[in-house]
Amino acid sequence: LKVYQQKVVNVLKAMETEYGNFSTIMELPTGAGKTLTAIDYIVSQALENQCKVLWLTHRDLLLQQAQNELNKETGEKYKSKCVIAGSLSHA
Repeated sequence: LKVYQQKVVNVLKAMETEYGNFSTIMELPTGAGKTLTAIDYIVSQALENQCKVLWLTHRDLLLQQAQNELNKETGEKYKSKCVIAGSLSHA
């Protein structure tokens, strides 16, 4: 991860420590690596601790991007434990 991406992951970890279960929205500019940053946190914290993750996007392409990044980062490890799915008729 780049320095600014790691800072985001560190903030998310601090939020988890302070609040326990929490919901958040991560906002970064186009091309800044939101998917990679989120996947890094999800793998290191949520999936390792058997938490559930809801991944929402407004485009099927972004759902596929997230699934591909998760598969690239974890291989087969979470294949049966994580589902990223959705459908938009106009996507």
